[in-house]
Amino acid sequence: MKLRYAVMLLLPLSGTAWADSAPAPYAAALGSYLRADYPGDTRNGYGLSGLYGLPLTPYVNLELGGYANRVTGGGRSGDTIFGGGADLQAFISDGAFSFFALAGAGANIDDVAHKLRAAPYLDGGVGMLNRLAPNLALRSEVRYYAIFNTGGGDSGSKTVLGDSRINLGLQYSFGQIIPVNYPVGRVLPLATAAPAPAQVPAPTAPAIDTDGDGVPDSADQCPQTPADTRVDATGCPLVAVAEAAPSTGNGDADGDGVPDSRDKCPSTPKGLKVDADGCIVEQTVVLRAINFDTASDHLTDEAKLTLDLLARSMVLQKALSIEIVGHTDSLGPQSLNLQLSQKRANAVVDYLVANGVEPSRLHAEGLGEFNPIASNNSEAGRAKNRRVEFKVVSTPAK
Repeated sequence: MKLRYAVMLLLPLSGTAWADSAPAPYAAALGSYLRADYPGDTRNGYGLSGLYGLPLTPYVNLELGGYANRVTGGGRSGDTIFGGGADLQAFISDGAFSFFALAGAGANIDDVAHKLRAAPYLDGGVGMLNRLAPNLALRSEVRYYAIFNTGGGDSGSKTVLGDSRINLGLQYSFGQIIPVNYPVGRVLPLATAAPAPAQVPAPTAPAIDTDGDGVPDSADQCPQTPADTRVDATGCPLVAVAEAAPSTGNGDADGDGVPDSRDKCPSTPKGLKVDADGCIVEQTVVLRAINFDTASDHLTDEAKLTLDLLARSMVLQKALSIEIVGHTDSLGPQSLNLQLSQKRANAVVDYLVANGVEPSRLHAEGLGEFNPIASNNSEAGRAKNRRVEFKVVSTPAK
């Protein structure tokens, strides 16, 4: 929904960005205060304005709108001014408060000396959107109208009348979040700089990986891992718990605090609460081992190992259902964060289903950046907000 300055209308735009996160049409309903310029006096009025917005590209919106005001002053009362036209809207910045400029043309109709008079106008203005919810924003704007006087009534000899109007109301988007496609808190550039030439790194000698587990010997703390064994970042096996049979001793293979000798659910992922039998109970928990490749919904190997254990636990505990909720930090466009969090939640569900969990027991939801648990003003806080929550519900067998 954002657009660059008017000069950007003459520049080529990125089709990829448009396809990835194309904004949707929107509408706004606004109350307005009018200072109407009549020949010889100025009149005040209150009324309503409305508009419907059509995105043309990620950076250009066409807005079709109209207004109606009742005015008083100059010894008269009850006069009506109404009209409408089309405007182009240009966003100057994006963030919690997003500033824009607009300009357009239309027709103004008022009654002067009890006669209807129509005249063309040119208008311009500035405004601001303040996000209230994913698809809802508070819109405020100030517009100036240069109305070309066509004569008649008490219009006098003044050829251009200048009306000013202040509008305040709500804007609702029928799809993507308002606005989208640009990082939060940055000023839109006048032009897109040419990309810098790619730097080709100098060739380096391949790292030595004696046991072939994907971790170089310099970082491998378990340098003799058997072939085809999945390992963590230190090169040590992570699959041992998932494949281990219940022990007959007093060890605790899955680390849930319940000895193997009485653990009826021996493959519980770390971080989940269990009952006295070692089985998962109802809870909402963040599993920090569930991570993804940067800016993607591709699960890391460590995340897959944890989900292997969770899938095995759910196969054993048929009464469990889980809602998987994805969250992000506030960096980047809100619409893309919302899409990415949903894709990541879906990826977790797809992986569990592929490992034997019935789809009816799983639900995925992405909330993007809209439910933070820490401040997004620091990297530590943003790291906490980038999370996947598991809401575990146990349904008693009938």
